[in-house]
Amino acid sequence: MQQVPAHTGAAAHPTAAQVPAYGAVPSGMVVPAPPAGAYAPVAQYPGVPQAGVYPWAPPPATSPGTLLKGWPGPEGAAPLRLLVGAAVVGVLTGTLLFTSRAGINFTLTTVAAILAVAVLGIRRRDAWHRCLGVLALVLCVVPSLWDSGWLVALCLMGAFGLTAFVLVDGRGWSSVPLAVPILGIAGVRSLGWTQRAVGGVSAPRNLGSWLRGGGLGVVLALIIGALLASADEGFANVVSRLVPDVHLGELPFRLVLGVMAAGLVLAGGFVLTAPPQWGSGEGTARRRPWQEWGIPLGLVDLVIVAFLLVQATMLFGGDEVVLEGTGVTYADRAREGFGQLVVVTLIVLVLLGWTGRRCDPGRPGDRRLLAILGGVLVIETLLLVVSALRRMWLYEQSYGFTVLRVNVAAFEFWLAVALLLVAAAWWSRIARMLPRLIVTWAGVGLLALGLVSPEAVVASANVDRYQDTGKIDVYYLIQQSDDVIPALDKLDEPLRTCALAAVGRLDSEPIPSAAIDPAPLVRKKPDPWYAVNLSRARADAVLDGVQPGTNGAVNCVALLSSLEGSSQ
Repeated sequence: MQQVPAHTGAAAHPTAAQVPAYGAVPSGMVVPAPPAGAYAPVAQYPGVPQAGVYPWAPPPATSPGTLLKGWPGPEGAAPLRLLVGAAVVGVLTGTLLFTSRAGINFTLTTVAAILAVAVLGIRRRDAWHRCLGVLALVLCVVPSLWDSGWLVALCLMGAFGLTAFVLVDGRGWSSVPLAVPILGIAGVRSLGWTQRAVGGVSAPRNLGSWLRGGGLGVVLALIIGALLASADEGFANVVSRLVPDVHLGELPFRLVLGVMAAGLVLAGGFVLTAPPQWGSGEGTARRRPWQEWGIPLGLVDLVIVAFLLVQATMLFGGDEVVLEGTGVTYADRAREGFGQLVVVTLIVLVLLGWTGRRCDPGRPGDRRLLAILGGVLVIETLLLVVSALRRMWLYEQSYGFTVLRVNVAAFEFWLAVALLLVAAAWWSRIARMLPRLIVTWAGVGLLALGLVSPEAVVASANVDRYQDTGKIDVYYLIQQSDDVIPALDKLDEPLRTCALAAVGRLDSEPIPSAAIDPAPLVRKKPDPWYAVNLSRARADAVLDGVQPGTNGAVNCVALLSSLEGSSQ
C-alpha cells in the first residue's frame, strides 16, 4: 500500500494571514453587482459578524416586534449620576406637581427631567436632534407664562413628544408614532439596568447615623414649625407660601407621581444610551408604475380646479358676495366651508407624501410627471388655504373671535406650510429629511401658540372690535382663563368694572347677579412660590385696582345682555 507522505513544516499549516476572514470574498471569485434598488450595507451590532457573502443586506425592520428583538439595550449598569437625577426629579414631582395650579413648578420639574437625561450624553445625537431638545426645553417654559390649562397641557405634551423623538434617535416616519411607546418599553427594561447599578453601589460610611439624624431633625422641625405657625398668623402665611401644602391622604398619590417621573428619567437614560436600530426608510417604499399614483393625482387636480372655477366668486368675494345669497347664512357657510377646506388640505398633504414614495426617481419621465401634477396640486391647495383663511377672517369680523376659530385658522396655516415642506423635500430629493422637518415644524407651531396664548389674542381682538363696532361677547370672555384680564382692563367704564368683577368672583358666582356693590372681590388665594405664573400675577395686579361701586349701582346683567355676542 502506498503511503501518503506526512506534511511537515510551514506548508502543512497556513498562517493566520493566509486564512481568509469570516465573510470575506475568496481571491479570484467575482461577486455580481447588486440589483437596481438593492439596499446599502447596514451596520451590525457589536460582536455579530457580517452576515452573508454578498456585500449588501436589507435594512433592519422597523415593525414593533422585530424592532424590539434587535434592540440589545445598554451594557453594564446605569450611571450613578442618572440615578441621582431620577431621584431629584421624583422628589420635585411628588412635592411640587400635586396641585391644581400650573406655574414654575411644571417648568422646574420638566426641565430638570430633560437635563437629568441630557447630561448623560446628549452629544450622542446630531445637531438637528439637539435643536429639537432645546425646542422641547423652551416649550416647558409655557406653564410659567400663561394660565390657559389646555395650552399648558398641549405644550407639555409637545415637549414630551419631542423629547421622546430625540431620545429614540428618530429619523424615519416609523419613529414618529413609535417614539413614545418605545420610551414606555424602555422604562420597563431599565429596571434591570437600574438594579445592577444599585447593587454595585456600596453604602457610604455612617449612613445609618445620617438617616437617623436626618429623620429626627425633620420630625422636630415639622412639629416646631406647626406650633409656631399656629401661634402667629404672619409666620403661618410665610410658611404656607414657602412650604407645599401636603395632606396625609395625598401621600400615596404623591409617591406614585414621583416614582413615575423617576421612571421616565431612567427610561430616557436607557434609550439615550442604546437607542433602537431604525431602518433606513428610503429603500422600504415600493416604487410603482406611474399609472398607480399619477391617475389619482391628476383626478384630484381636476376636481380642485373645477371647484375653484365654480366657487371663485364665493371664495374670494367680499362681504356683499358672501353674505348675500340663497338662504344660507354667512355663519353656516363660513363654518361648513372652512372645515371642509381644512380636511381637503389634510388629504392633499397625505396624498403628496404617498405619491412621492411611490414615484420612481430613477425614471426621468416619472419625475417630471410628479413635478407637474404635484406642483399644480400644491398651487391649487394653497389657493384653497388662502380662501379658507379669508373666509374665516370675514366671519370673525362679523361675529367676533373665539379660541376655537383662531386655533382652527392656525392649524390651516400650519398645514399650508407643511404642504410646502413636503413639496420642497420631494423637489430637492431630500425626502429622508421630511419626518424631521414635519416634527420640527410641529414643535415650532406649538411654540408660537405658547408664546402668544390664543385666549389673550382673542380677548385683545374682541376688545379692538368693540372699540370699532360696539359689539362684544363679555359672557364668553369671562369664562376663559386669567390670560384675558389685561385685555378686559382696556374696556370703557362701566363695562370694564362689570367684566373684571365677574372674573374676580369666579369662585363665588359666575356673573354679578344684579348690581356691583362695594364688597371686595372674591379671588383665589395667592399662588405659592412654586406655582407662580406670569399671567395670573398680571391678572391679580389688574384686579387689585378694581373698585366696585365707584360708578354707582350698575346692572351688569342688563349691560352685558345688551351687547351682541359672538355665538353664531
